[in-house]
Amino acid sequence: MLAAIVSTAPVDRDARAEASLAVGGMTCAACVRRVERALAKVPGVKDASVNLATERARVEFDGAVCDVAKLEAAVEAAGYNAKAIAPERAPWPETIASLASGAVMMVAMGLVPAALHHRWMWVELALATLVLPWAGRTTFAQAWHGIRHRETNMHTLVALGAIVSYAVSVVITVSPSLAHALKLGHRAYFESSVFVIGFVLLGKSLEHRARLRASEAIRSLAKLRPDVAHRRERDGTITDVALTQLRADDVFVVRPGERVATDGVIIDGRAAVDESILTGESAQVTRSSGDPLLGGTLVIDGALEVRVTRVGGETTLARIVALVDQALSSKADAQRLADEVASWFVPVVLVIAALTFAAWALLGHDVGRAVSTSIAVLVIACPCALGLATPVAVMVGAGRAAELGILLRNAASLERAITIDTVVFDKTGTLTEGSPEVSSVHVAEGATEAQLVQWAASVEEGSSHPLARAVVSFGQSKGHALLRVTDFAQRAGLGVEGRIEGALVRAGRAAWLREQGVDLSSLSVALDAIEREGRSAVVFSRDERALGVIALEDRVKPNAREAIALLKDIGCRSVMLTGDRRAVAERVARELGIDEVIADALPEDKAAHVAALKAKGRRVAMVGDGVNDAPALAASDLGIAMGSGADVARAASDLTLLTKDIRAVATGIALARRTARTIRQGLGWAFAYNVVLIPVAAGALVPWFGVALDPALAAAAMSTSSVSVVLNALRLRRFRALTPPVAA
Repeated sequence: MLAAIVSTAPVDRDARAEASLAVGGMTCAACVRRVERALAKVPGVKDASVNLATERARVEFDGAVCDVAKLEAAVEAAGYNAKAIAPERAPWPETIASLASGAVMMVAMGLVPAALHHRWMWVELALATLVLPWAGRTTFAQAWHGIRHRETNMHTLVALGAIVSYAVSVVITVSPSLAHALKLGHRAYFESSVFVIGFVLLGKSLEHRARLRASEAIRSLAKLRPDVAHRRERDGTITDVALTQLRADDVFVVRPGERVATDGVIIDGRAAVDESILTGESAQVTRSSGDPLLGGTLVIDGALEVRVTRVGGETTLARIVALVDQALSSKADAQRLADEVASWFVPVVLVIAALTFAAWALLGHDVGRAVSTSIAVLVIACPCALGLATPVAVMVGAGRAAELGILLRNAASLERAITIDTVVFDKTGTLTEGSPEVSSVHVAEGATEAQLVQWAASVEEGSSHPLARAVVSFGQSKGHALLRVTDFAQRAGLGVEGRIEGALVRAGRAAWLREQGVDLSSLSVALDAIEREGRSAVVFSRDERALGVIALEDRVKPNAREAIALLKDIGCRSVMLTGDRRAVAERVARELGIDEVIADALPEDKAAHVAALKAKGRRVAMVGDGVNDAPALAASDLGIAMGSGADVARAASDLTLLTKDIRAVATGIALARRTARTIRQGLGWAFAYNVVLIPVAAGALVPWFGVALDPALAAAAMSTSSVSVVLNALRLRRFRALTPPVAA
């Protein structure tokens, strides 16, 4: 039956759709290639990516010509079973196979008297005949499916090795005369046939357990949502309802020690909240009326009433899980190469095994010895390790990153992160708090401070720029009512303008206002002082007459200096790219220890500045949080978005930081590098293992050292190869967030 349990995004029948299929029965990279090819052949499929570690396929298709049922049928036709993400299987098959093998190994180890060898071979025959069909049923079934579809995979090698060794042993046991005529020798290989299956099953069981540990962090994210929410009804009563019954604007109650049901805004109460599982920040935060609250976070003390703002797939937690899943479904270039190698790996091994048999037979050895050696070649080959190296490392790395408040977009990001040598920061909201405050007000001749502040706040009301919001807040704090503004327009990187009581009021850079014919001579002393002090200045005018200038200052983030120091520790140069004046930018750069400053950059020019750095041979990561940072994030080698920033910035990034701690930039790059190195280690081990041990199994060491590899030991080596790749990836779980070195 079908091996797919499907979760789909909402499908528009006339648009691109996506589906995630959990595919059962895959064991190696060759299986991955087979499923991908089967899905790619379905009309309407635009892209199909299969992940061996998570046993999932992510498919993009045209909903007008394809649907999930056709995708399921394609997976079924490829020969994979219905157990998508099966619960952990009890290890009975490998246990019984191993016990039976212990009995048959008694002969091979000399524990049975020579006089009883032939009689004991009948016992071996009986045990092997009972054990093989049951313990090896999955292996034989998958091998048969492959033959039917003219495909080969790991099961082909194992099944062929087990069947050939069993068949030869049957002939030696049942008809010694025929065995003599065929030059099969006198030794039976029942222990090899059973041990091959037993070791493969045991290896798969260990690998499965290791993969469960690898996905532990990711599965823990999905478990953060509580089963029910305490919804407050219109009559004031509280009813426990399933999360699916919550709707926007519903009100629910969170009690001490409970997790928040969904995203919302607190309308009553005050409590300490643990957000560490989503942001990576260990310190508890205090939330009260008016503050946003994220679903899945833990209320430590106090009771809260929360109004729902987002439900289902729109919540922060759901989007985090979706992004992690997207990362797991992606492939690094190294893995694509490994998958390509795996597609022809098994046929090549079959040819090598055949040549090994022929060579040993032609050199005058008995056929039994030739069979044993060729079986060792079949079972020692390990395409599984090739298929697991990347997805398991990405799974562990992405899970650990999520625990640290870092979201990884795809596997290709890891490969780019390993070469990064320059990190470019936007200033406002990234290195600074992004909430500047008015520090002084300077009024031009002919105007009053009250008039300046009221008109300034009114015209800035239509802008979302942090400086504009600070001016509006300042005006409101002084008790000024906002005046009606008409014909409002925003000039990107320059300022805003609009009409108040018929007069054209402008707010923005001094240079822009001068270009518009505004005389700023009465403000020159104030502007020079603000420039020297490295503060930001917003100049205001009414028609062609200056109203005044408001100076603002944005505090740097508490850990920004440590973040720059950490980047230097991992070999990265820091650059500040900002639209602010050079004096402002250089003041912040000096305070933080930044290496290079690019100031007075218009939003549309930021991407060009990033491209210029790349043209110098730099490998550039860009860190930003605003809409105007999105082009630069997309132009960089590695885009890093602050999670509190604009959606378009996050969409253009490779890494998203959920935490406000800017030190996570260095941690994210370091973890991405470590994960990329782990992938390379896994692939290197997998390639080296096969390149070295296949010749050893073929008997390459026999002429010099007399060392030949028994098929049972070859099976054990094959299983060990896969498990070792997974265990190596698990070391990523021990990765810790970077901390600055302690001063001596």
